Amino acid sequence: MFRIGLDGIVLRGRDAGSLRYFEQVLTGLATLDTCHQFVVFADLKVVTSATSLHHSTLVFHSVIRNGLPPALHQQLFAGWHILGTLDLLHSPVFVPPLSFTGKTVTTLFDLAFVRYPNTKKWTGQFWWRLLGRWGMQKANRIIALSESTRRNLVDWGIAAEKIRVVYPCMSSTFRSTAPASAATKYRLPDSYVFYLGTLEPRKNIPTLLRAFALAKKRGALPHALVIAGARGWRYDDIFRTVEELGIKDQVIFLGYVPDQDLPALYSGADVFAYLSWYEGFGFPVLEAMACGTPVLTSNVSALPEVVGDAGILVPPNDPEQAADAIVRVLADAEWRRELSARGLARAALFTQERFARGILQVYEEVLQS
Repeated sequence: MFRIGLDGIVLRGRDAGSLRYFEQVLTGLATLDTCHQFVVFADLKVVTSATSLHHSTLVFHSVIRNGLPPALHQQLFAGWHILGTLDLLHSPVFVPPLSFTGKTVTTLFDLAFVRYPNTKKWTGQFWWRLLGRWGMQKANRIIALSESTRRNLVDWGIAAEKIRVVYPCMSSTFRSTAPASAATKYRLPDSYVFYLGTLEPRKNIPTLLRAFALAKKRGALPHALVIAGARGWRYDDIFRTVEELGIKDQVIFLGYVPDQDLPALYSGADVFAYLSWYEGFGFPVLEAMACGTPVLTSNVSALPEVVGDAGILVPPNDPEQAADAIVRVLADAEWRRELSARGLARAALFTQERFARGILQVYEEVLQS
């Protein structure tokens, strides 16, 4: 039996994608028939869904926030060996800490801090620039969420032989759901185009707004554009674009939406539109497909890898083409049904067992080396 540490110290309340991935790791490993023990280091007030597992292979060690920046807290944390010697430490949401001298695995979501530095908040940019390359060179293995991210790492100078691609899984909570509850709670119209993601430059929301405005004119659409997601940084351009286009009464900003409301919001949409400039994976497009919602997304980075032939792919810098796609899919009910069926089949490939076995295979490869 090996003791494997799982490092979630940097996680804070609304680190939506990172938190979801970390909980996927914990839940997936707990379902496997393995003799290993997994020691979880995290603020247990944040990692709530996983702590309810009470599984014999999981041992939780609560790490209380000490006022330091999360990345610095994680790097200076001295308690990795509190519960006994660890044979391996996996840092699924940041690079391994300086204080740990044993074998390590790290997961990398994307290389946005290198490829699109102007789209990252300066604090995140600082910590990734300071520790990113060192941490990835130090790790025995790097888990990339997509082939796109693997290629980015190799281009950045990381040895290809230490990188393994393990696709995340699709949570069973994301499935076609009666949208009435969400429509009532958020006062939504009967017909809408949906977007979910942090309001920040990398998500390319101004282009989506321009495409939506064009589509409204070309197709005489009754739809609103519903935008869900917390405000990140440099989001002023989004609201300025709404004013410039004169579509303030046609765009609904919901702000942060709790996970339990998302399936109904996806299910109620006629199309999910996500024109991000760059993604290491793209959880929202997978969630939308799992809910049976047709997907329109960018033809760059990892997004085509996730969507396959189950969605509509357009250049993220072309609002004209995106508008044409929106008009066409909303006008063609049969095509929407076809995209819905393809999306459901595609999402079903991203299973929890496949994901967890992929993670465990990386651990065992390192432990046996």
